[in-house]
Order: sequence, then structure tokens, then C-alpha cells
Amino acid sequence: MRICQFVSTAILTAIASVPADAAIVSGTIATQTWTKAGVDVRPARKTRRLEIRGRLVVEGTAEAPVRFHAGDEEPWGGIEISGGHTSSLTHAIIGGADTPYDGGGIRVSGLGTHAHLFRCTIRNNRSWMINDYGGERWSSGSGGGIAVLNSATAKLLHCSLTGNRAGGKGVAAYVGDGAQAEFDRCVIAGNREDAFSNLSAKGAPGAISVWRGAIEVTNCTIYDNTARRNVDQWTLSNTAVYLWTSSIATIANSAIWNPSDVGSHDAIVLLDAADNQLDAHATVNWCAMSSEFPGTGNIPADPLFVDPANGDLRLQPGSPCIDAGDPALLDPDGSRRDIGAIPFGEEWPVAMSATATPAPFSLSQNAPNPFNPTTRIAFSLPEPGGARLTVYDVAGRVVRTLVGDALRPGAHEVVWNGVDDAGRSCASGVYVYRLAVPGGTVSRRMLLLR
Repeated sequence: MRICQFVSTAILTAIASVPADAAIVSGTIATQTWTKAGVDVRPARKTRRLEIRGRLVVEGTAEAPVRFHAGDEEPWGGIEISGGHTSSLTHAIIGGADTPYDGGGIRVSGLGTHAHLFRCTIRNNRSWMINDYGGERWSSGSGGGIAVLNSATAKLLHCSLTGNRAGGKGVAAYVGDGAQAEFDRCVIAGNREDAFSNLSAKGAPGAISVWRGAIEVTNCTIYDNTARRNVDQWTLSNTAVYLWTSSIATIANSAIWNPSDVGSHDAIVLLDAADNQLDAHATVNWCAMSSEFPGTGNIPADPLFVDPANGDLRLQPGSPCIDAGDPALLDPDGSRRDIGAIPFGEEWPVAMSATATPAPFSLSQNAPNPFNPTTRIAFSLPEPGGARLTVYDVAGRVVRTLVGDALRPGAHEVVWNGVDDAGRSCASGVYVYRLAVPGGTVSRRMLLLR
């Protein structure tokens, strides 16, 4: 079931269209609920931008996200939320918007306006326009994916911002003019600054750029975001977080890395009085970064992602980010917090893709967890075939093969008694168990406490 609900005095200046058997709504909305399967929200060609002046509630599911896009029409103008209400979007995809305003995919603006985004994908949007004044031409537009402005607040939890572009500040996100934003367990990757070769780009590089605002970044992965400076006085920049005048950032347990071997690699840039700006301030702890930055537990080390060239930003066995986060915090499996958005041994949700389909097999969290000395591991198969369930240590070495045969379809359960293939008792620690079938693999972590 997918629900897209407009509550209070939500005003859409564009027509939102869904499949033929669903509703078509426009104008001033008091209450509107979509419960049809396959909800697509597409604005009309003339008005392009969805302007929400009240409360927007979107409740998709992992298997059936609510999709905001232009379909086969010309690019649309994204979503704008204002009016002093609290809106929430769950399992939504916002893509393909192109606007001259700040906030390519979504813009949250105004005192008292708050947006909560949970497991949302904001991808392939652009905030960009050409300015021409006094013979100088430049590009502008800030926050290719999202902009939070004018004392508004926003929280993004388990979200991804990928492939967005901006002509000015913040290729993925821009927070400005008294606004505040939280990014928790988010992946921010592959976002770019968009400027033609004969234009300068007014603004700042950075995946996230902040001007007189505040951000909190916790357990995020920020990877391969670049800004193209196309005139002589600018160089390629790979900055992840760029803090302008009077801005504040708190960053923890995050992997901030850029693979490029050209341009600047300052993970975090603060402008101060020497740059004719009022001082910016950042507190950065327990992070893995492309460059050194003062703080507790920071490491200038490659996070060792599984396959970053193809978008797989999970941690490899042996990654320096495993169990390297704040020791006062724990991951879901009970071990010390990892650095980055995706704890080692966990999967990034498949439903972040618009074409996502339910996984053809499943692997449950072991129970009990932590355990001593035995634990149960349940999994299911959609069809008969070969399956292998293996336990590894955190260095990637095989500890125990629990299943290695052809199995019938349906639910299965095995017990691990905490010994290896040679019959030796395993030491206390974190172990990874991985189910491999012809359709793919899935992994989880467990904690043995002797």
C-alpha cells in the first residue's frame, strides 16, 4: 500500500497525476489520500513545481515507493514545502527535477516548517540558472538535491542523495539563512557542480554547503562529489562539507572520501575572517576522511568500499571503518559503532531504486544476539536450488560453513554453536554470516560473548 496524503491547507499549484485508476487532484487540498498501488506523482507541464503550503504526508513502502517525477514530459520543478507545518515523506523517490530555484528536488522553507524524510531517494535533480550582469555571466542555483532555507528545519534518515547537480552552493544539499538540517545514515554520492565552460560558478564547492545555518551529520557516507570550476581562477574541488559565514557543523562517525587524484581534497572547509567571512565552526569526531581534520578518533584512511565504481558503498572485510566509530555507541548487532552509513555486514535497502522489487530470498537477524554459545539463524528461499550459509570473522576468513547443499523452497533455520569447521571454540567478537544463492547474496552480523 502506498499513501500520499495532503493534510491541512496544502496548496498544489500543479496537477498531480497518478495512474488511470487513481485520483487526479489539483487546487487547494484539505485532505487527500492515495492508497492505489503504483502511485506516481507528476506535475502538469505548465506549472511544473509542486508547492505545498500546508502539511504533506507521504507513506510509501520499500516494495512500492511513492515516486515524484515528470514521466515522459519535460523536466518538472521539484517540490516546495513551506507554511509553518511539519511534513513527512517515507519511502519516496524524488527525481528528474530541473529548476532555477534553490532546491532542485525539494525545497523546505520558512520559520516553523519542518520536513522529515525517511528512506527517501533524491536523485538526478538540478538547481541551475544562468545570470548575466555587467558583462559577466555565471551559473547559480544551490542544493541540487535539497535546500533547507529561511529558518526551516529538516531531518533525513536512511536517505540517499545521488546524481544531483547545482550551479552554485551545495551540489547535493544547501542549508542557509538560519535553517538547520540533520543527515543521519545517509549516502551522498556522485553529485556534481553544473557549469558550462564559458561560465564561472558563483558559490562554493561541496556536497553539502552551509550559509548562516547549522548541520548535524551522523553516520553518513559522502563519496565522490565534485565541483567543476571552469575558469582560470577556480580549480576542481572535492570538498564534502563547505561552511560559509557564521555556519556550524557537527560531524561524527562518517566516511568522507573522494577517489579523484586531481583537485583539492579538503574534506571539510571552513571560511573565516581571513576569507572576509565571519567564522564558521565544525566539530568532527570519529570520521574517516580524505584529509586530516582535528578531532577525536579521526583517521585519514580509505574506507575500502566493496565496489564504489558501481555504487556499492558497503564496507569490505578489513575496512578501517569497522568498529572504529564512537566507542560509546553501538551498531544494531551490539558491536561498536562502525564509521559510515552502512554497518559492516548489512545491506543498503534495495528499495532505494525506482525499479526495486522485493528480494527473492531473505536472511533474518540471528536470535538471540548477542549469544553464548548457540544462536539460531533463519532464512527463506523462493525456489529449490543450491544455497550456502557461511560464517566469517571480520577479516573475511571463513570460520564455519553451516549450509552447502541444495534446499527445498520455503523457510529454513540452522543453529550455530560457536565453533569453527575444525571443532574449535571461537573467541568472543563480531562475526558475519552470509547467505549466497544463485540470485545473489545477503549478509548480517552477530556478536558472540563468552
